[in-house]
Amino acid sequence: MKEKKIVITGATGFVGQFLGRELQDRSFSVVGLSRNLPSNSTAASPFEIVAVGNLEDCPKETLIKYLAGATTVIHLAGRAHVMNEKETNPAIAYQRANVNATSNLLKACQEAKVGKFIFASTIKVNGEESTSTYNELSQPKPQDPYGESKFMAEKIIQDWSNTSGIEAVILRLPLLYGPGVKGNMASLLKVLQIGLPLPVGALKYNRRSLLSLSNLVSIIETLINTPRPNSERNLYLISDRSDLSTAGLVTLIAKQMKISWATLPFPPKLLQLCLKLIKKDSLYSRLAGSLAVDSSAFAADYNWSPTHTPEQGVQVMLAEMPWEICPLWKRLFDFLTVLIVGIFLLPVIGIVALAVKITSPGPIFHWSKRIGTNNRLFLMPKFRTMKVDTPQVATHLLTNANDYLTSVGSVLRATSLDELPQLWSVLKGDMSLVGPRPALYNQDDLIELRTRYEVHRLRPGITGHAQINGRDSISIPQKVALDADYLASQSFTRDLQILFKTIYNVASKTDISH
Repeated sequence: MKEKKIVITGATGFVGQFLGRELQDRSFSVVGLSRNLPSNSTAASPFEIVAVGNLEDCPKETLIKYLAGATTVIHLAGRAHVMNEKETNPAIAYQRANVNATSNLLKACQEAKVGKFIFASTIKVNGEESTSTYNELSQPKPQDPYGESKFMAEKIIQDWSNTSGIEAVILRLPLLYGPGVKGNMASLLKVLQIGLPLPVGALKYNRRSLLSLSNLVSIIETLINTPRPNSERNLYLISDRSDLSTAGLVTLIAKQMKISWATLPFPPKLLQLCLKLIKKDSLYSRLAGSLAVDSSAFAADYNWSPTHTPEQGVQVMLAEMPWEICPLWKRLFDFLTVLIVGIFLLPVIGIVALAVKITSPGPIFHWSKRIGTNNRLFLMPKFRTMKVDTPQVATHLLTNANDYLTSVGSVLRATSLDELPQLWSVLKGDMSLVGPRPALYNQDDLIELRTRYEVHRLRPGITGHAQINGRDSISIPQKVALDADYLASQSFTRDLQILFKTIYNVASKTDISH
């Protein structure tokens, strides 16, 4: 069977990249149109992307060339909502990118005899907030140039579809989330990642509709493959069909990020006052207000149900993001502790450095290639305890490992003094005081197992849960299981317990075999 050709405008954007990749994986022939070709995105793109400049200025002949043979055009390109507007005349900018561009594209689609046209509009056509749930019959009330321009584009598409006979479907989209998300959702993820609790715990009665990119792909694939139903509708409001409050959304994301303390039950009136004092009045309405849609019409007309729950959608979003689990309290504790303790340890560090230098030829420090957060490589320093010709493998894999130790190496290892230079890695942020011990770059089995259980999201540590529960005497699966347990329940108190237990184990030489 011949592949269906799908053309996507805005193909290098947040939605376009994900949609194009997913449709290509589903055996569609995908061609992406973009304003330009970012050097970092096209090389890795699994589908064809061509640069056509601004759609409103692109010659019709050029568009027809790429639209020829397309069964469906998905129009994502346009000027999105801008929080900090820099244009002197935003209305003109939105008119060109969202209205003129759509009009120019429609003319080319008609001459290229495109089968179906899908337009990504916005729920902002209906308004910024809803006192009740919006549906297809709700009166449009756009509040800004962005919403107005999308509404104008919708009307042009409706008129064009009626006269051209080409099927057009308009989708009003709520807040989208998925891999590569930008805007407010990206800001939320950054705040959660550094461990700052948000004062939104009391905002649990508003309702916000969202749509994961995974569910959007399912909706668009349904539109591509399904003949038009016996319905006069060609405008749909769509969502995950599971509305969330602001507090519920933050808690859901935090749970997937393994963050236990993400919200504070701040009184809403006090929050509103605080935001007003810093001239962020509009932010409160977005946090506390409702914007809910009824997507039952699309579900009924196309016999569609969501493929992903919000929990699953968030998992997909986080799976492709290089986010790190290192709460703010942990980073502050690490930094301050190393600064204070490091001053007192300077004499010890100096003595050890001298001992290494005079007892064995070679450098004082051994810089080991290690696997850090999100499996990135970094160089970890240790006082050298092995001879310079020692193979670069984990110590437990060496035959007669003791034969490779320097004359002071066994003492440094038994007392863990060889680990002292890693305080520098903690200051830099490559490591933490407590976390999974960083794997060697060639420990593929350990790296794979940690990635499977998301332990790789943690910042590696000088000591850790596995270090105080077996260290050298337990297997890799046992170590990863202990690290995963720490991931699920890390806290300031637990870090202190691990640090004190480490000191005890070192003093008593517990679980140290070499």
